Amino acid sequence: MSLPRLEGMESRVARRILLLFTLGAVVPVAVLAMTSFLAVSGQLREQSEERLYRLSDLAAQSILGRVLNVRTLLDVSARAGIEDEVGSVSLPPGLDGIALVDAAGDMRVLAGDIDSPEELSDSERTHLRSGEALIRTVPGNGSGPPAVLMAVSPWETADVGVLWARLTADSLWSAAVTQVLDLTIDEMCILDSSGVPHYCSAGAESSLAPNVPVAATGAIHAGLLEVDRARGRIGAWRAVLLGAGYRSPPWTLAISQSLESMRSPVSVFAYNFVISLFIGLGMILLLTYVTVRRTMEPLEQLTEGTRRIAAQDLSTRVQVESKDEYGDLAASFNTMAEQLGFQFRQIEAGSSIDRAVLTANDRRE
Repeated sequence: MSLPRLEGMESRVARRILLLFTLGAVVPVAVLAMTSFLAVSGQLREQSEERLYRLSDLAAQSILGRVLNVRTLLDVSARAGIEDEVGSVSLPPGLDGIALVDAAGDMRVLAGDIDSPEELSDSERTHLRSGEALIRTVPGNGSGPPAVLMAVSPWETADVGVLWARLTADSLWSAAVTQVLDLTIDEMCILDSSGVPHYCSAGAESSLAPNVPVAATGAIHAGLLEVDRARGRIGAWRAVLLGAGYRSPPWTLAISQSLESMRSPVSVFAYNFVISLFIGLGMILLLTYVTVRRTMEPLEQLTEGTRRIAAQDLSTRVQVESKDEYGDLAASFNTMAEQLGFQFRQIEAGSSIDRAVLTANDRRE
């Protein structure tokens, strides 16, 4: 089955030139397009990964900001209640309970509900005397997440007593959850220093928590992680550093996003890129076809004129309005045809005379 031929491309030379032009235009464009596509796709992937890093950092900073806010509320409320010598204090938002533990270790609950904390070490007392707060993570009973306790000392010395507060866990990361999960993030988890989840948006069915590394105290505090290859998800983790201000091991915050949503900008770019590429190649092919056809028209006229000359139509002339070599060739062809016609007429006249002489009966005729 032969392919249909384009109009004006009957000549093998024309088809050869068209193929040469097409290869010369399409191959470099295709190579350049592929190189550009791979470069831009890689850049978009890097931007998506960078976006995960930034979102994890945003969420971690949000948690640290919320911890600082709760500490300020605790300090202000506790001081006000104790200085007024009131038996209890109002429970500020973000706290489940407040208790006062004196130097003898006796605890008095001032508001809400809180269990008795473990005794402070000497280094922890020194830390509180400096005016800083202390955070402890109390392991859960197996059915619930760890509890978060915060200690502050509203006096000049921690030997007088320490205020302990049980933090409402959801209040610590509610802002982070709102900020992150509304931005095409599939899942978010916060883990304590031993890897036990404080919170996971997917609950007990989380596939993110088992893949999150425990935040180290070294130089590396963030990274990417592959969550679930089968479901095509990638994640990022970041340490929530609590050591300097709260004398606590770092927590780990992790978020994950489906590769499909990450590739969405790449898919949109690929679709528009392919459409633009085909339109561009189509215009190149059309321009090439028109150029080759216009180039081959004088050659086709000269070819047809040659055939008519071969058929003894010596009146044939070609009309080529071109100021290039085709125009010179057409002029030479017309001159040659005119000379051939003149010579042919001379030969024909001589031949007629010869026939008349040879067929005459009378020598004088």
